[in-house]
Amino acid sequence: MFQNISNVSIPRELLKEDAGISLDMGGSLLKCAYYSSETSEKEVIIKILTLSPKGVLENMKKLRSEILDNIHFPWDTYTMAATGITIYKYKDDIIKILGIRDLTIHSEFDACVKYVNAIRDNLPKERYIEAKSSEAIGRAHKAMQDYQEFFTSIDFKTKAETQENNNDKDDANSEINQTIEDVSDTIPDEINNVEQHSDEAKQKAEYPYMLVNIGSGVGILKANADGSNSMINGLNRGGRSFISLVSLTTGAKNFDDISEMLSRGDASAVDTLGKDIENREENMYSAIPDDAVIYTLGNALWKSPDDFKREDIAVAILRMTCEEITQLISSETRLNDVKAVYLSGGFLVPQKTREILTEGLTGLTLMNNSVDFEFIKHGSHLGALGCLISSKGS
Repeated sequence: MFQNISNVSIPRELLKEDAGISLDMGGSLLKCAYYSSETSEKEVIIKILTLSPKGVLENMKKLRSEILDNIHFPWDTYTMAATGITIYKYKDDIIKILGIRDLTIHSEFDACVKYVNAIRDNLPKERYIEAKSSEAIGRAHKAMQDYQEFFTSIDFKTKAETQENNNDKDDANSEINQTIEDVSDTIPDEINNVEQHSDEAKQKAEYPYMLVNIGSGVGILKANADGSNSMINGLNRGGRSFISLVSLTTGAKNFDDISEMLSRGDASAVDTLGKDIENREENMYSAIPDDAVIYTLGNALWKSPDDFKREDIAVAILRMTCEEITQLISSETRLNDVKAVYLSGGFLVPQKTREILTEGLTGLTLMNNSVDFEFIKHGSHLGALGCLISSKGS
């Protein structure tokens, strides 16, 4: 039997048939969504599962015997919608093994946007948004305050050193303290409420929005109110590159191994932090916080993986990958007039990934309060879910 099957509940009116199945065969994983319902039902439970890309045809046989054959539905009349870079290779075999009439291949971007549009327009926010880590938000606020204090300190320290007498220096130091107090006043007292938006005006979904799909690679889409979307940027360094780097440096053989490492790793031994700078008390870098990352993977210079714990290497590589993605999102939010940013994709499944991205993107939100970011629930299956949505949901 298939393991790790999850449930997604959506309005029945958004679905095409009384039963359905779809596939998203990406570069690293195979995702499936299926359901069976009665026309009179208001809500339908969609089952989603993730399969290994190895043994695709064997997995199709299992889908047929364990799922389709147990659902009373004329599958021989069914045309399945599917997406993903690998689907082209197996199309004819999938039709034959599953016993369906046909298979139509859809753009993964169109499928993802179709599903997000449907849930934004038809469900309350708490039904489709993943809760963000309040601890990560708190760390982001502290980092922002440290950043402001550091550069304020350098600016006024330089001014103070150029003054001709101690009175001028005292004035400069007083200005430093006042500036730091001003920065502190901008930090909310209750960080747990940062991500809460109860304003009734925000209940209605706004367009355009940006969808950042992080799977094997990274694709950034801009979705408009008329249902159209366009790819505005992307990266070829996403989940697959991250897995490959961790595999090369730690010997990890599967994603479960990597996920376990991420749950207990600490990048501080591998990254160069503020506290690692020698003699910084004697120069301008004395104001750098001890936990500030100066060089990603900086402590690994001229060393080998055996000099570090496997889990620490994995988290350091994850942080490096997330920072590059964060910088790209930051750039695109400045270039495009979007009302919100949604993140999805299999790369976000580990909790550690969402925590690191939350830290970076919260900093972005603090600098640009008009743009919120959210994690879509079940975001790794957007492609498969979108293939099930009828035209009503687009």
